[in-house]
Amino acid sequence: MFQLINSQSNGFKLPGWEEERLKKFNDLMEMYKDITEDDLFDNLAYFLKKVIPVCEEVDVKLGIHPDDPPWEIFNLPRVTKNLEDYKRIINIIDSPYNGVTLCTGSLGANPETDLVKVIFNGVIRPDHGRSIWHEVAMPGYGLYDRALGFTYLRGLHEAIKKSQK
Repeated sequence: MFQLINSQSNGFKLPGWEEERLKKFNDLMEMYKDITEDDLFDNLAYFLKKVIPVCEEVDVKLGIHPDDPPWEIFNLPRVTKNLEDYKRIINIIDSPYNGVTLCTGSLGANPETDLVKVIFNGVIRPDHGRSIWHEVAMPGYGLYDRALGFTYLRGLHEAIKKSQK
C-alpha cells in the first residue's frame, strides 16, 4: 500500500502516511474486514462507559472528533459522521464529560449535513491550518496559521459581544 500511495502522491504527505504505518496497512485491513458499524459503536459504548466515570473523578472532559472524512473509506465503517451519530454517542452515557468536537471541516464535508442546525455550546479552537510563511510543518498542522485562526476567532467573539450591547 505504501508504494502505491507514495508513487501517486507527487511528494504530498498526510499525517498517517508514514512508511512504517502504511507497511502495516494490509494487516490492519485483514483485522478489520468483518467489523461492522454496529461493532464499532458497541466498542465505543463499552469504552465510554468505562472511561467517563473516571473522567468525572479526575475532572477531564472528553470530546470525540468526527470521522474525517465523514463517509466510509476502504470499506471501513464510520460512527461519528453526522449529527445523528453525535446524538447517539451523547446518549451512551449522560454526563457533561462525554462530549463532542464540532469540527465543521469534517462534518461539513458531507453536503447533507446542515451545520447551521447544529446548536453547539462549547469550547472553540482553530484546527487544521495551512503551512504559511515558509513554515515547515505536517500538512494541516501549521502553527502560524492555527495562531492566525485563533486570532480570527477572538475577533469574531469580540465583535459578537460588542454587537449585543
